[in-house]
Amino acid sequence: MTNTKPADFGETPTVEVRVFHHGELIETRLFETVEEATALVASREEVPGVECEIDDLSALTHDNTSFEVGASDLDGGYPHDVDTAEP
Repeated sequence: MTNTKPADFGETPTVEVRVFHHGELIETRLFETVEEATALVASREEVPGVECEIDDLSALTHDNTSFEVGASDLDGGYPHDVDTAEP
């Protein structure tokens, strides 16, 4: 088991850079800061045909409220009574 300390938080890569050459993925790298990622993008995009995509992995990418179940959602599923009698 690994001991996690508060000092360890924030020291993991949080920015992903994907490098494409003529539409084909050629490299994926993770960085701890946006500045490091920006430096790579600036150097790579000097080459003709190279494009980069940057994703902030620390950002919330989905809406957590969509997982909440409301009272109206409970009645919208399968019918509560099932007729199991054979004809």
